[in-house]
Amino acid sequence: MKIKRIFLITAILFLCSIFCAAPCFSQKPHEGNLRDLRKSPVSYHMSFDNRDFFEEDFIEQSGKKSLEERKIDFPEGKFGKGIRMSFIPDPPDETNMSGIDLDLITAVLFNTHPGNTMGYNEPFIWGGGRINARLGAVAFWAKGKLPFATPLFEQTTISFGRKERDLLGVFVDQDKKISAYVKDARYVRHELLSDVQWDHTVWNHIVLNWDWANAMELWLNGKRIASSWGKAGWFETALPGLFHLPAPGIVYDELFLLDRPLAESEIKRLMVNNQPPKEETQVYTRKSPHTKNLAKYSGADKSEHLPTVTPALSARFREVWPTKVSDGKIPGWHLVDGRNEMAWPHEYAFFTIIPRDGDYHAQKADIKIPARSVVNYLSLTGNLTDVKVQSGIEDIKHAEEVLKVPQGEHFFYGSMIPATEGATFRIPFTESFGTPPDFNGDILLPLSGEKRIQELGMYHVTFSPIESTPFSGEKLVIHTRQPELIQRTWFAVHSLVARDERRIIEANASGEKGKKIYDIGAFARLNIFSKAYDQPTGIKEISLSIPIKTANKEEVLFLRMRDPGVPSRLWNQLAVKLSGYDRSFKMLHLTIDIQDLVVTVGDRLWLDIGTAGQTEVLIGDPGKEADLFVSTAPAFECMDEYANKEIVPCQSQYSKQYEYMPWQFSGKQVSFDNPYCYGGSFDMIFPALAIQRVKPDDFVANFFIKMSSNDFKDGYLKKPESAPLISLPNPNHAPEWAVYWRDYNQKRWKIVKWWMKRQNADGQIGGGWNDDTLFGNMGFEDIALDGNNEFIGFLNVIQTKFELTKLFKDGFCNIYPIDRMHTGDFISERYKTLIYNLGQAYATEREMESAWRLGKPDKTPVNYYENGFKSSVNVLNWYWGKDVPTEPYISRPLPELTLELQRFSSLLDSNSFYRMTAAHVMTDDFVPYGSSWSGRNNIYTYMLGGERGTRIDAHPRLAVSWPYGGGADVARLVMFADDQSLQTLVYSFDDKLHKLGMRFHRIKDGRYSIKLYPDSGNGTPKGEPIWSTEKDIFRFDVATVPIPPKTPLILSVEQIKAYERPALLPDLAIDPWDAVWEDNSITAEIHNLGNGRVENVQVRLLDGEKIIGDKFVQVLEAASDFVPKKTTISFQNIPYSQNLKIVIDPLNKIREILKENNQVKVLPSTYQSNDPILWNLYQKRPSKAWAEFFKKIYGNEQAFSIQP
Repeated sequence: MKIKRIFLITAILFLCSIFCAAPCFSQKPHEGNLRDLRKSPVSYHMSFDNRDFFEEDFIEQSGKKSLEERKIDFPEGKFGKGIRMSFIPDPPDETNMSGIDLDLITAVLFNTHPGNTMGYNEPFIWGGGRINARLGAVAFWAKGKLPFATPLFEQTTISFGRKERDLLGVFVDQDKKISAYVKDARYVRHELLSDVQWDHTVWNHIVLNWDWANAMELWLNGKRIASSWGKAGWFETALPGLFHLPAPGIVYDELFLLDRPLAESEIKRLMVNNQPPKEETQVYTRKSPHTKNLAKYSGADKSEHLPTVTPALSARFREVWPTKVSDGKIPGWHLVDGRNEMAWPHEYAFFTIIPRDGDYHAQKADIKIPARSVVNYLSLTGNLTDVKVQSGIEDIKHAEEVLKVPQGEHFFYGSMIPATEGATFRIPFTESFGTPPDFNGDILLPLSGEKRIQELGMYHVTFSPIESTPFSGEKLVIHTRQPELIQRTWFAVHSLVARDERRIIEANASGEKGKKIYDIGAFARLNIFSKAYDQPTGIKEISLSIPIKTANKEEVLFLRMRDPGVPSRLWNQLAVKLSGYDRSFKMLHLTIDIQDLVVTVGDRLWLDIGTAGQTEVLIGDPGKEADLFVSTAPAFECMDEYANKEIVPCQSQYSKQYEYMPWQFSGKQVSFDNPYCYGGSFDMIFPALAIQRVKPDDFVANFFIKMSSNDFKDGYLKKPESAPLISLPNPNHAPEWAVYWRDYNQKRWKIVKWWMKRQNADGQIGGGWNDDTLFGNMGFEDIALDGNNEFIGFLNVIQTKFELTKLFKDGFCNIYPIDRMHTGDFISERYKTLIYNLGQAYATEREMESAWRLGKPDKTPVNYYENGFKSSVNVLNWYWGKDVPTEPYISRPLPELTLELQRFSSLLDSNSFYRMTAAHVMTDDFVPYGSSWSGRNNIYTYMLGGERGTRIDAHPRLAVSWPYGGGADVARLVMFADDQSLQTLVYSFDDKLHKLGMRFHRIKDGRYSIKLYPDSGNGTPKGEPIWSTEKDIFRFDVATVPIPPKTPLILSVEQIKAYERPALLPDLAIDPWDAVWEDNSITAEIHNLGNGRVENVQVRLLDGEKIIGDKFVQVLEAASDFVPKKTTISFQNIPYSQNLKIVIDPLNKIREILKENNQVKVLPSTYQSNDPILWNLYQKRPSKAWAEFFKKIYGNEQAFSIQP
């Protein structure tokens, strides 16, 4: 019966391959016995005689675009119907690439909408279980005229980012020549170029064969047109994401994906009869593996410093899991996430074509180990060109080199190092500073060469005599039986394991008779599965005892252990040198004391071993029993360690791809037990689901599960208006609006405080400069304007240290190519620094540099973008009083505000707080609900009495700011504001009197009454004022109001008498760094920031209150042409005193925009600032700033040679 059943299935599959339009070879297992792996080399077949294949189409699943809108039709093909994307999109160019040159998942999500003219209409199918870039083939028919250079077939990676996108493909170039490529996990693109041009008049049958050990060959109509077979290769690749047939206007037919290369005879049979190869043994074996090449690609030829295991010794590897991996204060999860994705440092323009958009480029990786842990073995994977590892104390300025990777093409390198306890390891990335590859401009960014580290492993290796080293734990006998696999494990094998490494055996409590020798050479890996666990069980360590024989006297054994819950992630990978195993089978004893993990229902431990040279493993010999020992513990003992490591891929992926969850787009359910793709975006959810099975109360895991649900998008609740509202205790019977105002702002101030502790010395916080320059200025500006001077300092550091890069210099963007909108991103929020630092010459003159560019494209060397300069113009006009709102600000009714504030507070829960902090998403997207950067319904508007400026062409509209005495415990709502009055609700939760400062930003000059009334309870005054005063108020003046504790109040400001204000006013200014004493001489730089000319300006030098001398500035022109107006004066023969100060216009004769910027303390040239990098930038000494930066980071002012 079994023979008949196999024959019947084979016959049905054969007929389906000819007549059926639905995919006949899918990732789904055969019904019945799950332990049978797929035997057919065809992993997927796509025919077009009907539309059943659309069930697996990513766009069709989403329902966001009909076939008619996609303009897909089905003309005659080579065998029945074909498929054609009849719409010809706009060709890619510099003006449209920012929306299409993305990783494919993001690009499809971004571009799938009616009316889109950029294409993305073809079917997109997940490649998981269908294609493996280590080994396989793709074959298809195509005919037609190509409108431009384009891929014919493209299988992209599952990874995020345009620099991570390419995996393998066939393409036609600008010269119409047909070529192919595979990109490996070292980020090396292996191209196979042919001289054959595309002939659009005939049907073309295209076959691409690839094999990591042999490279590629490209076939056209049964003839090999290009080959690198046997001449090149690679070792590891990223996992597959979506594949598609993207060429518009041509007809495709009969796509076959195979998990091994096709022979010439098979290609011809496929061409003539449309018949693929039939079932065969499940493991592909090469006829002549090139061992030397395999050793070169893997790293087996770099074995000099590997730990050496002999038959007399038992080796024990104790994994050391780091307490911190970072570049300064920016997390480096990507180095320890167990994946071949998003290696560190990220390449520039990693996410989009925009340099520094989400592409934080680490300068180094610092890896801290626990205090009493010892490391003497390191393993590294990735592109290891010029990689070295240093060791030192925590600040690691004086580091010792412990490892230097030799040159080569290898993916893996391992080395013993001097035993190091409680240290910090450093991997330096930066080789120089300059302009990144593929860009132009006089730029200073860290350049890392080819370095891209995928994974770092740390171990403490010890050896002991084999006869005195008994193994601990449950003994599982390894036998030749192939285990029965549940669906998710079956899918994992076909997704993650190429056909040349699908030897699968089982370790169980009792063995099975039958002896067999497995050759694991040429990395024909032997996969060892433990028994399936049926209860949550902690795993502490595993030991492998196997008889092994090598053909060479020395051989390198690679051992990997996969994550049982999420097997796309490697829990451990290491290599050892075998010595003395070459004459007969001898026992190999290895123990790995792993970072604890927890297995549960259906999980199996999964190890694989492989070598480059011929190596035999003996299984099933009673005299030399092969065993796996598993040391277990109660699950609760291992749960925390397991969760800490398991969650890392979630953190790594979510921080980049949180906006682009494919299942939220397609609606296709993500099932832990029935996956359809591994890696990439799916790592935002699978590790969390794995943790939830054994630790259901894990907050971080539950956060990722919640954010991945259909209730959320980009980390925000899709329907905030339907969220349940919290009720807060109110023992002091404060106004209800104030209770929620306070709770909301306390959380927001905590978010700000969290971030202020995590800023690197160069000002970055981890998003890439295009994002970091936006951080805090879209959602937290009101905190800066509420007396939080530390936060202002934090924002100033970002905006000022950004200037070290020269990305934006002399008022315009210096790096190109870049799309114009994002040139403006670099400074689109910078105008707010003028508002935060009112009267500061440095911030004001910086805006003048950009404002001057508006309307001068002929004088802007590159990247002229009109909208990018408008906010600089507007904020200066606002400062000069020319662009001040004229319409009154009228708040929403108090009951509506109270409900809104309750909603704001309710939505800023623990999950939202994590999203805004430790999730480390792109730093242009930290905007809690209720802090939106646009519109009226946000806390900025409510507290400052005016809408914030838009991203482009911003016009400040705030009525008031609160420079001192406020904070999260003093609730305020501006109910009305115009140019003559202001009314604000106030309630202080503090137990003491607050002296609340209020700065007036739009009020007209005049005499004003300021009064505090009791609040009647509904936002209206009750009775007489409890405090009042009268004073002259000029725009930007500050008034101080005493706010008693726990008293509902209404603060009223009313004009009594109007004063005339000149339209043109100067603004004399001196910054704290502008007055310097050196060698008994004082120099001071005097600025006019106003739009009015000024003459005969007195500048006085005082020592305390004693007048030392006066100087006069004859004239300072107005800065209304956006050209800074300044001059330098000096005083000679002045002994230094700590009480020296410069005062401009000491007799107050000149009417100005602002008076509080008219005096500073004189500082010695040797003054030691808390931030010498920043101080030197303020003093316009970039060379010295760079030297201080190098000193801070590298302990050496001359670590790199640069020309600022």
